[in-house]
Amino acid sequence: MGFGLVSFERVTVDSSIQVGVRGPTVWVKVEGKGSFLNSGNLKEFSREMLDRGYREFVVDLADCAMMDSTFMGTMASVALRLKEIGHGHLHIVHCGNRRSDIRHPQRWHR
Repeated sequence: MGFGLVSFERVTVDSSIQVGVRGPTVWVKVEGKGSFLNSGNLKEFSREMLDRGYREFVVDLADCAMMDSTFMGTMASVALRLKEIGHGHLHIVHCGNRRSDIRHPQRWHR
């Protein structure tokens, strides 16, 4: 029996995190993958913004193709820090249906 070579095209999704401040609100736009590769930068940026007194964060996931547990944990750590401080909010916007499983653990078994 002979063996043939199979070629798999590697699919990669570029990622970027765009950040900005408008008034009292910090905006974070995730494009592509939110992963352990870029969560450190988000953590550092968020910490700096918290240190500067910002307490309103908006994370836009409209163009986020996927996210791993490290990235989700980074977002959760910002929310927990705001809770420790005693005021502020972390808003997740444009979270499409596919990402609704993140918000509903009972659906994770699918």
